[in-house]
Amino acid sequence: ASPFTVALLLVSAFVLALATAPLTASARPVSSSILVDAATGEVLSSSNPDARTYPASLTKMMTLYQLFDALKHGQIKLSDTIVFSAHAAAQDATNLAVGEGDTIRVETAILAIVVRSANDAATAIGERLAGSEWAFAKKMTQTARALGMTNTVFQNANGLPNPDQHTTARDMAILGVALLRDFPEYYHYFSAENFTYHGVQYAGHNHVLNKFDGADGIKTGYIRASGCNLVTSATRNGRRLVGVILGGQTPYIRDKNMVAMITKGF
Repeated sequence: ASPFTVALLLVSAFVLALATAPLTASARPVSSSILVDAATGEVLSSSNPDARTYPASLTKMMTLYQLFDALKHGQIKLSDTIVFSAHAAAQDATNLAVGEGDTIRVETAILAIVVRSANDAATAIGERLAGSEWAFAKKMTQTARALGMTNTVFQNANGLPNPDQHTTARDMAILGVALLRDFPEYYHYFSAENFTYHGVQYAGHNHVLNKFDGADGIKTGYIRASGCNLVTSATRNGRRLVGVILGGQTPYIRDKNMVAMITKGF
């Protein structure tokens, strides 16, 4: 091949690599937001809503979607016990600092995810429902597609850093609305602010619950590459809105922006 042809092939390969490259852990957080009416799906406001970024612990919203679906169909019960495998017990903080072989009730695991954002509990749920975390992540992505989340891929059950795991503000709003719509009987767990496991009481991270009258969930998330993420649902005068903020600079700024966005939406 001529030098020109070789150069052309190299350029083509480079462009293709850029197009298909995963997000990198060193990437700066992407700032995006969206506010939707939960009943109609109307987008009330948005900024960069389709920019791809990391979900961080918002991933656990899909983990709970899968668990609520299993509960609804009788595949598992709130009173059932889940055993932590070595893999689940080894998950980095935030966690419950469990050991291999420790157990947790399904209902307590739900609260551990909502309140503590426990990575070990999320992994244990995934393994219980699908046999392995990898199989569970594949199922999570399939469910995302079925819900219309076209720009989301899950690689784990908890949101710990993975360069191939990504989402958008619009997709997270779709998931927030789906949790409300599909599992109203379990949605109340998202407003929990504390729980106890093995004699230790844990307090939650979602301070918007106390900063906005009518807020009743849903989930916070943070890794360095994502910035501070939040999905919030709130009701006022019989109307429900779901807001998403991704890439917040600090939890305080993120929460303040969320309250302002929802207040304006109402």
